[in-house]
Amino acid sequence: MKDPYILVRADNSRKAMTALADLERHADIRIFEPRLMPKHMAEDLVSEFLNLKSEKKVNFVVQVRMNPGEVIKRVSKIRPPAHIVVISDRYKSYEIMEANYREFPKIEGFTPPKPLPPGKKRMKKRRPPRREYKRRY
Repeated sequence: MKDPYILVRADNSRKAMTALADLERHADIRIFEPRLMPKHMAEDLVSEFLNLKSEKKVNFVVQVRMNPGEVIKRVSKIRPPAHIVVISDRYKSYEIMEANYREFPKIEGFTPPKPLPPGKKRMKKRRPPRREYKRRY
């Protein structure tokens, strides 16, 4: 099985960069060399998968070195601020992506999130303590 591609589509580059950071930070997916995909090509790929014509201004594509099923499972658990499509080798658009991936320009300015120091865990948001329920008669 070949390594899948992840297509990140967003309205602006800030949301797309946040989605890439969320993939790495919350879904534990290592991202190497994100690239900018031409708008018309991304529209054609998405219309094949979703039968949807939604134009997005920014389209990033990343190849990940994981099992496609594991990538889909991890992506489904997070809520990034962009559309994310996992393209595996089951689809005919995978060959198009594989042929053109090296030609896409690299994204400047993406830095992966800093790793946590050893012994520290991710902080979970704390809920405020519940107030006691008192009946009023």
